[in-house]
Amino acid sequence: MRLNLSKALLPILLALGIFSDTASAVVAPTWPADDSQLVFAARLKDKPVGSLAYDFRQTPEGLVEQRVEHLEFSKYLVRIVLDQTTISTWSGQILQAISASTVLKSSLKDMTLLFKGTRTANGVLRITDADGKASEIPGDAWPLSFSNRASVSHAKFFELSKGESVVLQVKPSGMQMVEADGNSQPCERIEATLEQNGKKSEAMLWYDAQGRLCAIQYKTNIGIVDYIRTRAR
Repeated sequence: MRLNLSKALLPILLALGIFSDTASAVVAPTWPADDSQLVFAARLKDKPVGSLAYDFRQTPEGLVEQRVEHLEFSKYLVRIVLDQTTISTWSGQILQAISASTVLKSSLKDMTLLFKGTRTANGVLRITDADGKASEIPGDAWPLSFSNRASVSHAKFFELSKGESVVLQVKPSGMQMVEADGNSQPCERIEATLEQNGKKSEAMLWYDAQGRLCAIQYKTNIGIVDYIRTRAR
């Protein structure tokens, strides 16, 4: 069975009012390897609307994950373009630093959100926005990236536009055949519910036998948006 599948920028899309409110084998959590990459095509109502790519490389400072997303779609005859880039540096499974840029362009308004996060001497993450406003979040919080199975086995998260805390609840729901890299393959299905500032959204996540993200699917009030993996190394 072929599935239309996919996610990202959940908090931004929630803020725009685009989202609707609303057992078996388990993939072992794994950590991304040096020089690995995941590339996805985004589709809305079976039409291309963007792309998502994760790149991982080992540096003297640690493993660096770069996540780049581009989306273009229309809502009530308004054309919306979203671009988001995050770069995070990890020492093992401890986040050391992160920088994030989210750019929204439309005929109604343009918006740019920037923040940087660094680990302080006392172990917390200090988040600073483009205006110099700073806040702190728990040092064991992870960015809401979804790139690997280990990333949804964690307890604390923050979103990628402002660095604000997000509550994520996940429910493994068995294995399912999913199209990824042009082939049908067995992937673990995860039902995910996200809550931020009183707003909820739901997503379906799929991970392959190596714990890599295969696909994401989420509902919006303009249709089902899918991210389907087209390439992995």
